[in-house]
Amino acid sequence: MKKTYVILLGLILMGSVAFGTISANAETTQEEDANLEVMSYNLRYDNPNDPQTWEERLPVLQEYLLEKDPDIIGTQEALYNQVNDVDANLPGYDWIGLGREGGSNGEFMAIYYKEDRFTPLEYDHYWLSDTPKEIGSTSWGNSIPRMVTWAKFEDKETNKQFYFVNTHFDHESENARVKSAELIAERLNDFDEDIPVVLTGDFNTPLESESHQILTADDLFEDPWETAEEKINEDLGTFNGFNDATGGGADNKIDWVLTKGIDTKSVEIDNYQNNGYFPSDHYPVITELNYLEQEEESSPVIKNLVPEENKSLKAGESVKIQFESETGLKATFSIKMPLTNVRSASTELPLLEVDEGQYVGYWTATSNVVAEGAEIQVNVVDQEGNSNSKTAEGTLDINVEK
Repeated sequence: MKKTYVILLGLILMGSVAFGTISANAETTQEEDANLEVMSYNLRYDNPNDPQTWEERLPVLQEYLLEKDPDIIGTQEALYNQVNDVDANLPGYDWIGLGREGGSNGEFMAIYYKEDRFTPLEYDHYWLSDTPKEIGSTSWGNSIPRMVTWAKFEDKETNKQFYFVNTHFDHESENARVKSAELIAERLNDFDEDIPVVLTGDFNTPLESESHQILTADDLFEDPWETAEEKINEDLGTFNGFNDATGGGADNKIDWVLTKGIDTKSVEIDNYQNNGYFPSDHYPVITELNYLEQEEESSPVIKNLVPEENKSLKAGESVKIQFESETGLKATFSIKMPLTNVRSASTELPLLEVDEGQYVGYWTATSNVVAEGAEIQVNVVDQEGNSNSKTAEGTLDINVEK
């Protein structure tokens, strides 16, 4: 993105604009927008000797994922061909990942996310070893490398940010699993402590293990099986081996979703299969999270920000800036531009609350400015001093010949 500068060009505020009333269920809609459905799923690597091959499982997996429609998925164990197959069969999602042996080599801890809802702001990978930045490194008794892929996302529906951390612990070495848990806990110090964290993975150890205790100690992470309002299939485990409908039973929950700083509404182990075909030898764990309460405590939510599409303006033409939020906010906007022939001035211009929770302003282009791709940033502050900002999806071309 180009470096931008805030400049004051002009303002026309319209004090009387007709709007429809806010729907009676606006509060419910806001809560739904703040819901986040997370899935952790070990997909089983492409092993032609398995009783159910990847070619047989892929259509079952596709059908299942399209039906469940999770917002974000942390997958484990898939090889590069499988990562691409899932991508090709899961429209509307993008993914982040790296092979544990570097590049496209080895198993992936891929993160699939709905690209129309989430924007990845940062991402990285590290290895579960004494040298976490060394690709493919091992240290603690594990014969194969284990790693973490993480990303920092922004939710376009709520303007809320969160970290998503995805991993796969070793299947043989208890020491490696314990050390891996300690390293993940330590690396959380690199994150912004005010931003929620979701941790998904195949941990190859049950909930009563030392690794689980490390990750849930001292209010580090919460386990939805302890905190969720609703628990579905609590009697199941997560490893089915292509033939065990119980997943090994309640004491065999080796796949987890852990949370930090975000409310959990429900948690589920889904024992889906189709005519005896399992999508994987693991069952997925699905959690419905909600960060509405944290949003209300920390910053107002900016919704339905207009313009959503790019606009072309000539001198004297105006663009309407509009959004919805809670009532009683101090609301301003700024026009942020790339380098132009006009010097910048960091002035914010007011918006009016023309109806309950609906804010509007107009900005008019002047003849002395030519700019392409100007951005509109809205800023709000509530009565407690909590603030938020959001940039409109639509940009402005000002006095630009097309």
